[in-house]
Amino acid sequence: MSSLAERLKEARLEAGLKQPQLAKQAGVSPGTIGNAEAGIRTELRELLAIARAVNVNAEWLKTGKGPKRPTPENGSEHMTGWPLSPELLAALQCADERTRRQAENVARALLGMSALPGAQETAALSA
Repeated sequence: MSSLAERLKEARLEAGLKQPQLAKQAGVSPGTIGNAEAGIRTELRELLAIARAVNVNAEWLKTGKGPKRPTPENGSEHMTGWPLSPELLAALQCADERTRRQAENVARALLGMSALPGAQETAALSA
């Protein structure tokens, strides 16, 4: 089975990107891409942003399992026009549950929506 390094390089080349171009599209440093492709970095905090930039599923990129390309049928289509940056999306995906709940409640408050159940706990944490 191929490694993360091999899958990343394959996906980048299929996307027609050089390492610096991929880095810019994913919002990471060129060194992150180079180190990942060299096998130096095997865990990527920025995995989701990188996967989106080369149009592959993050799970496939990480493990080699599942479908390579995102489709509506497998529930992993990309959200077009989504206003959040790839860096923020990747950070949210990697955040712990408490941080994700806090972030969602902040967004809900900005949009005039009610907080998630148990919001007293997250409100107290952000105060």
